Amino acid sequence: MVDVVTDNGARTVAEGGNMCTKAGGNLGESGSVGWMFDRRGQVLVDGSLDEDRVTEIALEAGAEDVRRNGEGGEWQVVTGPTDLDAVRQAFETAGITPSTAELTRIPKDTIKVNGAQASQVLRLFETLEDHDDVQKVHANFEISDEEMERLAAEAG
Repeated sequence: MVDVVTDNGARTVAEGGNMCTKAGGNLGESGSVGWMFDRRGQVLVDGSLDEDRVTEIALEAGAEDVRRNGEGGEWQVVTGPTDLDAVRQAFETAGITPSTAELTRIPKDTIKVNGAQASQVLRLFETLEDHDDVQKVHANFEISDEEMERLAAEAG
């Protein structure tokens, strides 16, 4: 799902369609995948912090969930859209500066991809992110750390 701000909708739609086609996919109608994502707040904090401490701060401030963002990655604190600021402030009050605190779209389900398909979706994701009119790209694919390492070795 792509958030776009443009002064020329027809041009941006055409360019988006071309990017999708070149990557082996197609451009869906406006709103066709919105049901696959929930609008939520997301606060990312240092993954080396103690899980119990992060969870306590998050839940007391009104967060919905705390989970690891990838193996050994940051803690992802998920909030309702209106609770984002309160949760961010709770971490800052506790002396923890989030690396990110933003409204985003979180997929309801993820799809694991690997091999050529993983390479294809990453290429499309990067191409979309690089477009001047694209503000943010939301995706529901999941690629294992091992697969990402393999893809990086192939590219390097």
